[in-house]
Amino acid sequence: MRQVGGSALVLGAVAAAVLALAPAGAPVATAASARVSAAAPGPALQLVSQRPLVALRGIRFVPREAVVITVIGASVVTGKATVAADGSFRSSLRRPPPLACGRLLVRATGTRGSRASLRVGPPECNPTGADPAGADPAAGNR
Repeated sequence: MRQVGGSALVLGAVAAAVLALAPAGAPVATAASARVSAAAPGPALQLVSQRPLVALRGIRFVPREAVVITVIGASVVTGKATVAADGSFRSSLRRPPPLACGRLLVRATGTRGSRASLRVGPPECNPTGADPAGADPAAGNR
């Protein structure tokens, strides 16, 4: 007979109680599925267009927060957006002259802690781990 740790035993008892109380045919979230949803990806930026304007879409931001968007090239352009109830926003900003090799860095910072960044440019100009314009080396699109 195999021994089960205390936390596994408690988790099993809780799962059994939830299943016993759930109506027949109702979807039930298990501890494993709760763990998966808790590890859902954070805010992200998607490039919609980069000519003549830098058009962006933000997703998974905190609903209704104000966001400051910064496009960093040879000069810096900033703008603001308000996140919708579904966690998304759209924004278009003037496209500054790019950094070397045609590269731009776009950052979105929300007033409630949401943050995402995006490198725009040819793939050879944006190697993994590159640090354009002082960006966090791990900040590809977070």
